[in-house]
Amino acid sequence: MTTKTVIKLENASIFQQDNLILSEINFEIQAGEFVYLIGQTGSGKSSLLKTLYADLKLEKGTGEITGYFLDKIKENEIDQLPSIINNCKIKTIDIRRMWEEYLSPEGYTKNFYRDI
Repeated sequence: MTTKTVIKLENASIFQQDNLILSEINFEIQAGEFVYLIGQTGSGKSSLLKTLYADLKLEKGTGEITGYFLDKIKENEIDQLPSIINNCKIKTIDIRRMWEEYLSPEGYTKNFYRDI
C-alpha cells in the first residue's frame, strides 16, 4: 500500500519580515500521520504553521500541500489550506506545556490516553 504525501517542505527558510526564523527545513507528512511540533515559546512553531497556511510567504525553498505549491499558490486557493492542514492532525505544543500535560506523572495519567 502506498502512502500519499500531504505536506512536504524542502530546503525551506521561514522569515518574519527580514528576520530568519527557521532555516533548511526538510520534512514530509504522509496521509494518516499524527504530528506534534514541539519547541520552546518563540522557536518558530507558529511561523511554520503560518507558512503552511500561506499567511507567511515561503521566501526560500519549496513547499507543497496536496498539490498546492506554496511559492505559486493563488489567492483563491489559500482559503483551502487551513482545512487541509487541520485534517493532517498537526498539533503545536511548547516544551513546558508538554511536560505539564503529558510527561509529568500527574499529566501523563490525566491526559495521555485522552489524546490518543
